[in-house]
Amino acid sequence: MFTILSPPFALLLISAALSGLSTYGEGLPLSNEAALALTAMLWLTGALLASRALTFFVSRRFKRQTGSPPPSLLTDLLSGLIWLGTLTSLSVVEFNVSPSAAVATSGVLIAVIGFAVRSLVADLLYGVTMAIERPFEIGDWVRLADGSIGQVEEMTWRAVKLVSADNVKIVVPNAKLAMEEIVNFEQPEPYWRKREKLVLGYEVPPRQVADLLAAAVQEVPESAGVPMQPEARIVGYEEHGIEWELRFWLPDFERNSEISQKIHEAILRNMRFAGIRVPRPREEVFIAELESERASDRMV
Repeated sequence: MFTILSPPFALLLISAALSGLSTYGEGLPLSNEAALALTAMLWLTGALLASRALTFFVSRRFKRQTGSPPPSLLTDLLSGLIWLGTLTSLSVVEFNVSPSAAVATSGVLIAVIGFAVRSLVADLLYGVTMAIERPFEIGDWVRLADGSIGQVEEMTWRAVKLVSADNVKIVVPNAKLAMEEIVNFEQPEPYWRKREKLVLGYEVPPRQVADLLAAAVQEVPESAGVPMQPEARIVGYEEHGIEWELRFWLPDFERNSEISQKIHEAILRNMRFAGIRVPRPREEVFIAELESERASDRMV
């Protein structure tokens, strides 16, 4: 029957049943061990219920203020604190352990476990720091120091999980992530600026090139809807033409490839209508008379 019940409700029913047995007349007395086990189960049931209730209220308040669910790291940390406090209180109240000894034991236990799993502890501490500072949110697109780009899928007590545009999962430990430079494409605003370079001939007027490139961006509805204007700038001079840089804005990173492709198609279409071609590298060949050189060679 308990397979269809949630864990808190199942434990509560078990505790209630045991409590009823302990008070059902004088013919069913419980031994000290059974009574102690029943009490411990009541404590654990209360801890589980308190953990679930706190997680529910924190998640509800967090989502109301930020619009997104809280990271699992935060809820796991709160649950861990409740369980640690419950076990410490249980040892003091029911097992007659002195408060100082219980606190000291908990501290030593935490220290031993922390030394054994110090890398995990570092991940936990850095995870708490990132949960407070919020350098990114669930669903944000970020770029790591090694160039990897992915969408934040989950933030746990140990690592941050990303999913790349190629549908590949990237798991980065919190301690490693805290030491790296992170580029967030969703903050402070979801739209961001992209740069593309191309080379056009010296014979094309600069004003015509600037209008052509800006018009290509405005022809794509997604980029035209961003409240920022595109720019075309000269960034260099090559042997076969002028190097231009088109700076345009995209509404979000997720559609980066799709919108960029449409803008490139619009640029090529406008260039074809205007009769402009991308220049090819040029080579100059000089042909001169070599008879005098050949005659001098024969005399030698």
